[in-house]
Amino acid sequence: MDFWTALFLFFSGVLAQRLGSYLFLSGKRILFFNDSAFAGLRIFKFVNDAVEEVNKLKYEQMEKANAPEEKIAKEKKEDEKMLTLWRSIAVAGIKNMLPLKLRPLLKFNTWEEAMRLLIKRDLSQGK
Repeated sequence: MDFWTALFLFFSGVLAQRLGSYLFLSGKRILFFNDSAFAGLRIFKFVNDAVEEVNKLKYEQMEKANAPEEKIAKEKKEDEKMLTLWRSIAVAGIKNMLPLKLRPLLKFNTWEEAMRLLIKRDLSQGK
């Protein structure tokens, strides 16, 4: 084998190794960020469920204390507004956690879409 052929094969191998390494690490990076996003969603779902349960207990206690119905309704409305705002902030936070190039890979923009995907993913993984 002459010098130029050996040099060409060497640089071809270096290029192939760099390309393979880049593709492999990109795939691992995407999987890491995807798993991180869904782990964050699981935490947010837990907090959301806990807040909903606490709110139910609060309304029950208000009814037991004979609070006026309009006060309870007003409280429910304000709590729902707060929870809706918190959900949108949570989804935006998950999206902003990702690098700009990976954000389009997330297939949700709202809380409902995120929860649907989370439940579907958990079912497919047997959780």
